[in-house]
Amino acid sequence: MNISIVGRHRITLTDKKTGRIKRRSKWIKNIIPNVGIYAILDRLADEQVHTDEGIITYGAVGIGASTPVAGDTIMNDEVFRKAISTFSRTDNVLSITSYFTDAEANDALTQYALFGEEATGVADTGTMFAYLNFDGTYTKTASEEMTIDSEISIEEI
Repeated sequence: MNISIVGRHRITLTDKKTGRIKRRSKWIKNIIPNVGIYAILDRLADEQVHTDEGIITYGAVGIGASTPVAGDTIMNDEVFRKAISTFSRTDNVLSITSYFTDAEANDALTQYALFGEEATGVADTGTMFAYLNFDGTYTKTASEEMTIDSEISIEEI
């Protein structure tokens, strides 16, 4: 049996006052950078190389224009990161939610990444587990809240 790790993400901008969805993306696939793959393997081998080995702890947004590639270890231009809001797992799917308040991440956003293993609230810290470009620019303002839903699954191919 061959398996694949697949990630997808959906961005939702909501009006803070009315709760009405202003914009929602389709599901967007990510890449899993090499460092994320190595971290998963280290966790399976119980290598104990890093604090929180193999664990995703932060979601980060950026304004970069580069195309994510396997060799990336940081975002092109990270502007805000926050601890993951919720985790849940059903069968082979891990669901992760990043929630940004009206006061957070107000910018013309183009990218998202998941970080862990010694990641902190400081940009460019920790191990990158997923990286993607949005399907266009999401200009988030102080009148909006943003949720990024992520699903990571292990599938038979």
